[in-house]
Amino acid sequence: MLAGSFLDPLYRIVGWLLALLYYPTHSLGLSIIVLTLIVMAVQFPLIAKQTRSMILMQRVQPEIKKIQQKYKDDRAKQNEELLKYYQENKINPLAGCLPMLLIFPIGIAVYDTFRRPGVQYHIPRSGTFAKLYVDICGNSATSPADCAAAVKKHAPSTLHFLGLNLNLSAASSASNGLMQAAPYFVLLGLVILTGWYQVRQTQARQAKSGAAPVNAQMQAITKIMPVFFGVISYGFNAATT
Repeated sequence: MLAGSFLDPLYRIVGWLLALLYYPTHSLGLSIIVLTLIVMAVQFPLIAKQTRSMILMQRVQPEIKKIQQKYKDDRAKQNEELLKYYQENKINPLAGCLPMLLIFPIGIAVYDTFRRPGVQYHIPRSGTFAKLYVDICGNSATSPADCAAAVKKHAPSTLHFLGLNLNLSAASSASNGLMQAAPYFVLLGLVILTGWYQVRQTQARQAKSGAAPVNAQMQAITKIMPVFFGVISYGFNAATT
């Protein structure tokens, strides 16, 4: 409840943006794509800053290890020398983590806006941009809970896009037969493929920057992560994926 109340303003912003984008397009799928691009644009400076910080930390790892080895028997002196090294080289070891404090709530807000029972909980129910709510629920006077129950029985055409019911997941569609489930598994494949491409690009930038090679364990984890995201997306509805 605390997390929900804390993120309520973000939920409303995401829902309002989605309704705004839907107003001229009349396509929930296109609105979600454009909204995703907007969110990525907002997050890009933070992600870029985080990536630069991570590359910098990898680049200075050999020097940090030398200090740690030299003062391995004196933790107080080790911390003092590390702090001195960071200050002299204008390095903030927390700079790679701080952007996540802003990125994470945005990601949670976007995910929670689309999670079942439905997007109608966060979009405007009245005013100029209530069209999305009406197209999903049939009537702006319908409560979000009643709307969710109706949508579960019969998804309106608004929730369909490129052969996908945006309220269904690969898991829930699997029982409907191979042909109906195929678009959802293609979507999962795209999740894995784009994740792999992103990892590859990050590793290429790190190699180009002259950063110290990442250890084998970390390399294995980064290679597995795209597959991991594909697996957990198996249960996410198409709008969230």
